[in-house]
Amino acid sequence: MLIDTMMQVRFGPAISLYDTWREHTLAGTKIPAPGNETIAAFIEPVFGLPSKPKSEDHLHGHVGEWLWHLLTKDNAAVRVQPDPKGDVTDAGADGFSIYENTAGALRFRLWESKKNTGTGPLSTSLSTAYKQLATSGQRYVAKIVGTFTPGSYDDDTLSFMAKVPAAWTQGDELVGAGVTLATHQPLPDKPFKKMSEKLPLLDKPGQLRGLATSISCYDELAKTVRRYAWTAL
Repeated sequence: MLIDTMMQVRFGPAISLYDTWREHTLAGTKIPAPGNETIAAFIEPVFGLPSKPKSEDHLHGHVGEWLWHLLTKDNAAVRVQPDPKGDVTDAGADGFSIYENTAGALRFRLWESKKNTGTGPLSTSLSTAYKQLATSGQRYVAKIVGTFTPGSYDDDTLSFMAKVPAAWTQGDELVGAGVTLATHQPLPDKPFKKMSEKLPLLDKPGQLRGLATSISCYDELAKTVRRYAWTAL
């Protein structure tokens, strides 16, 4: 499911190319030239190619971003939540959501995604996420808001997003932050207990969220996803 969803998004409107990739992948056959070169260009930015893989660090991180996205995007309150970015080295936020609170009012949440697939403490990875949100959150927000061009979204959403940059500066209730962590390690009872301390401006109810996903075979899962991406090349 992970690799199939990732590849549908990567191919976008080029549905015939996705169909070719999927058909050969399921059959375990290679895509003949020159089509293999065309399709490889959609796979290389994240996974690299069999002859020149991207780093496993990036692979683990990208799988973590997709786990967050798939676990949260179908929440009935979510109005806008773009798919994870298509290039693992792209600077900027890892993700964001526009959602409705219980009163039906729009809210914005900036998400930072981390993975911990080594032996270091989870707290170190989380501290890095908190620091990025605190020091770079304003820049991330500005970059996101710039993508909301007239005609791309309804007027209510555009009007709301126009308020988000100043709201972030002030820690206004319109905005919030989330941290997602993917790991193979067991999780402590309260993995995000220092989040409010590190992001003191976001002190209103509902402004902070955390999502921790522990999969004991995380490295194997990520490499299996990559293996399917490469099968037809």
